[in-house]
Amino acid sequence: VPRGRVSSAYQFVDNLTLSTGPHTFKFGGEFRRAIVNSVNDVNARGRLNFNSLADFLAGSLAPSSTILRGATRRDTFTNNFGLFAQDDWKITPRLTLNYGVRYEYLGVFKDEGDRLANFVPGSPTGLVQVGTPGLSDLYDSDRNNIGPRFGFAYDVTGKGRTVVRGAYGFY
Repeated sequence: VPRGRVSSAYQFVDNLTLSTGPHTFKFGGEFRRAIVNSVNDVNARGRLNFNSLADFLAGSLAPSSTILRGATRRDTFTNNFGLFAQDDWKITPRLTLNYGVRYEYLGVFKDEGDRLANFVPGSPTGLVQVGTPGLSDLYDSDRNNIGPRFGFAYDVTGKGRTVVRGAYGFY
């Protein structure tokens, strides 16, 4: 019985570093596309169960019987990207501050043939297929993923052997 899954991903990343005086500025971004193509025809021929010989002779199926209906191929993907900017600022020979911000967008899960559906309360059928009026995407995208960061490194003795580090950020 056919069953398979192929997962792949594409990623493009680029960064730029600029050092000037006590500052080291870093900027960058990435684009990721995650792809999963699958076929799940496990019960393609169906599984017919009967509770007894009498039920079999009468053609009365047990509730545990399964018959596959519809197409089970899914070609799903999601597009994601992130951008960041940060600065490493050497305030003194013993103290360095690091601060920056990152933005992430995790794309909406999609199928190339719009073969996904979602439950929409109040709709006549409950389940609504993506691409029909009222449901352009499986769910609403989240576009407010901004993550500020702040950190420091302090050389306690000035010899580089004992350094205290701390950081805080939204991830």
